[in-house]
Amino acid sequence: MTQSSVMNIQPGFNINPMEKWLEALEEIRRLNAELLKVKDEQIRISEKLIENK
Repeated sequence: MTQSSVMNIQPGFNINPMEKWLEALEEIRRLNAELLKVKDEQIRISEKLIENK
């Protein structure tokens, strides 16, 4: 193997930073929605406990 053939080996990464940013933003939105559901469920359970006292 010659030195020039070694220099021509490059990985084919094709990363679009804007696409990755949008994917991360979408994941944040999904996680926030999930957190809100859990919070609402905890409030509902707490209200039931208070009513039953």
